[in-house]
Amino acid sequence: MTYLLARHAPITDYVYFVLGHPEKFVEGLRAENKTSLVKRDVSVKTFTASDLEAAICSAELPASANWERFYLAMPTRSDWWAVFEITRSEPDVNSTPQLISRVTGFQVCSACAVRDLEPTSASPVLKYGGIRFDLFERGEYVRNVQSANSGTGGKWVFFQSGPPLGSENVKNYEKRSKKERFTVEDLDHLLSNSFGIHFLDESFYAPEAGCILIKEKRHY
Repeated sequence: MTYLLARHAPITDYVYFVLGHPEKFVEGLRAENKTSLVKRDVSVKTFTASDLEAAICSAELPASANWERFYLAMPTRSDWWAVFEITRSEPDVNSTPQLISRVTGFQVCSACAVRDLEPTSASPVLKYGGIRFDLFERGEYVRNVQSANSGTGGKWVFFQSGPPLGSENVKNYEKRSKKERFTVEDLDHLLSNSFGIHFLDESFYAPEAGCILIKEKRHY
């Protein structure tokens, strides 16, 4: 299977595609901050990079940074912007794309492709794999499809909600193996054919046109 810049996981395990300019996301975060009990600083930096990997390297969270979370937004060779969530732990695929859609009113697609990793002598990392697609409109769920390792004896589970999109191969969802019902290739096909998003193609991203790094820090 093919994954997006797997050496930069978990940053590249999750990509949120936003149908609108991310400045609206910054405005939304600042507007929510005015009414929230938990106050946050929101800072914005713009930069360019020669390619996707260079952009990711430029945006990685420094070990000594006081910022809690970065959002790296970059244009693509389409009307969509790609947003990578950079944290000290794992990106929050359960809430961040919905937050972006809610505060901007934009359509947001999330693409999640996480490899199954077993601990080895060279690396103690254990990660349960999964493939997931989410679609939001104005903060409301429209569609979710996912196959994931439940972590229970390597047992995979499959889940879907909302009406299928026209480009989905729904016959796959009847396969005996739940792991094979929704694969990286299925996710790539769905995004490409329904939205013109080629998320596995590094040349689809256009960081040379100007990236936006959004930094968020909570006040204690």
